[in-house]
Amino acid sequence: MKEDDIVLEGADIHKSFQTGAETLHVLKGVDIRISRGEMVSVVGASGVGKSTLLHILGALDRPTKGKVRLNSTDVFALSDKKLAYFRNKTIGFVFQFHHLLPEFSALENVMMPRLIAGEERNSIKEEAKHLLSEVGLADRANHKPGELSGGEQQRVAVARALINRPQIVIADEPSGNLDPSTAQELHDLISELNRKKGCTFIIATHNQLLAQRAHRIITLAHGKAMPS
Repeated sequence: MKEDDIVLEGADIHKSFQTGAETLHVLKGVDIRISRGEMVSVVGASGVGKSTLLHILGALDRPTKGKVRLNSTDVFALSDKKLAYFRNKTIGFVFQFHHLLPEFSALENVMMPRLIAGEERNSIKEEAKHLLSEVGLADRANHKPGELSGGEQQRVAVARALINRPQIVIADEPSGNLDPSTAQELHDLISELNRKKGCTFIIATHNQLLAQRAHRIITLAHGKAMPS
């Protein structure tokens, strides 16, 4: 792994939670490096801290200790306001539950990260339409989430994650709520986007078929990250 190729680096990441009188140490010094264009899966038993790690790598949560660098930026050295702006511009997210806004169409949901950033609707619309086409939903642009199947909703979520042309996409159990056939279709889509667009993906998953399609598998156990 060449130094110039590293897009994301987590160093000595610790995360603890206070539960009553007890302190729960979930992450105990995780080191992780991701190359540009890689698809990396993070696996491990339930409760081992996969989501916690992804939330920290995606700058949604601050670590108790440790650093995350995205390109040349020391992410957690930023103020909360600057961090929110940085996260919106450079990181895309796909979660187990799509988190689409029910009152908006598929197209509007895809546009939302850039609308929130203050961009004009007309300047985003064509790119959002193109992304919906890339995920196979060109004919569903005006449908609201409630009118879409679970697999279609996740495809919209993937398109939304890509609208800002992020440096990296964080996907937390993206197919965990889908039936096996629909999950396979989503896995095919992610692999294709990784290959065609060079998108960097970090995917936490229990699905072994998805994990094995990654370039690299990282196993989280006992608060540490171990290459498989």
